[in-house]
Amino acid sequence: MSAETSTPLSDTFKNAQHFVVDTLDSVLGQTTGLHKEVLTYTADKSTVIENVLPEIQHSDDPHMMVDLNVVEGLANQWFSLLPRVAPFYAMKSNDDEAIIATLGNLGVGFDCASLTELDMAFRIGKATADKIIFANPCKSRSSLEYAMKMGVKKMTFDSAHELYKIKDLFPEAEVVLRVRVDDTGALCRLGSKFGALPHESDDLFAKCVELDLKLLGCSFHVGSGQEDGSRAFDRALHTIKEIYDRAEEKFGLKFTFLDIGGGFPGFDSSNVNNRFSSISETINAGLDALFPDCEVIAEPGRYFCTAPCTLLTKVISKKDILENGEKNFAYYVNEGVYGVFNNVIYDHATPKPSFDNVPEGTALYSSIIYGPTCDSVDKILEGFHMPEMHVDDFFLWKNMGAYTTCGSSTFNGFAHARRIYTYKN
Repeated sequence: MSAETSTPLSDTFKNAQHFVVDTLDSVLGQTTGLHKEVLTYTADKSTVIENVLPEIQHSDDPHMMVDLNVVEGLANQWFSLLPRVAPFYAMKSNDDEAIIATLGNLGVGFDCASLTELDMAFRIGKATADKIIFANPCKSRSSLEYAMKMGVKKMTFDSAHELYKIKDLFPEAEVVLRVRVDDTGALCRLGSKFGALPHESDDLFAKCVELDLKLLGCSFHVGSGQEDGSRAFDRALHTIKEIYDRAEEKFGLKFTFLDIGGGFPGFDSSNVNNRFSSISETINAGLDALFPDCEVIAEPGRYFCTAPCTLLTKVISKKDILENGEKNFAYYVNEGVYGVFNNVIYDHATPKPSFDNVPEGTALYSSIIYGPTCDSVDKILEGFHMPEMHVDDFFLWKNMGAYTTCGSSTFNGFAHARRIYTYKN
């Protein structure tokens, strides 16, 4: 489905009210009880920042702004630059209900790994079974039974043991072999945990034939946070082409399905090979040359959720530090590595606050930024040169949507970040 054939987002979010708390349920038509402290705006992000600061000045909770216009724009960019590749959003990257609802409304499918994610894809994303791939090669029995109940047939595997389980519980499933490809350059090298090696594919194809399971083809993942996307996808496509050719030669299997996984950037970097436009050109050329007749899907996660999310944190305390005769500062903010900044630990992220329009000549100080908990490991950033800040000032952190809120906890009793949703017609 293209963006042009989906319901306008202005209709989906037309019930949003300005400065009204707890409107998400009515906006999405759901009653989940998960977001009871939500501010919903129908305004652009700059207007929200300008207006929301007075509203939250006396709040000690962090706030995450989610710009649904950016989600919409990213979907349109995908449809334009990768017209052959159907995106299935990797919900693990950010399971925010408004993001899921927005993507589902735009015709994006869902990559799910658990019973809970399957349920959200149906309930929040309004997905049909054919718009879901159960892309966990190691599934629990209860989740397989739920997939069967809901008619979700597409699912990945990477071992014979998984095939036996699928045959026993869901013999009508349509299986996809997860292949381990070269994920050099990735921050999170998923191949260390998942995927059959290319030379193991023949035995697993033979097992599918033996068990009379419907084998669709292969999937791969070049690694999450891939920093050399164009080359990584090019290598992977050629690896899978060799596997497909061998499957046809040895087993008479002519695959017409391919899942190219994730690894797409959440924002463009200075590395030309890792810009979405460059990656798209590489993928399109590879698909046309190697897989001209295949149905192709992908599993983008951080691509859709990184840029739409901006975090506002408040300075709750401050210390002066004198080192070698130089004055530096330590700041304590109301969010940390047990919350949204868990990406520092689990996603190898190095977030930095944004400072726009700093006057020339402003003094910069080497600074440490700590989270609010009583654990000394709760340190977000160190040695960052920035202007002096004061208690009750705010830091603004851009591109904070991927692998942040989904891993957040309330350790030490500190609250989850409150959500502020923006959408401008």
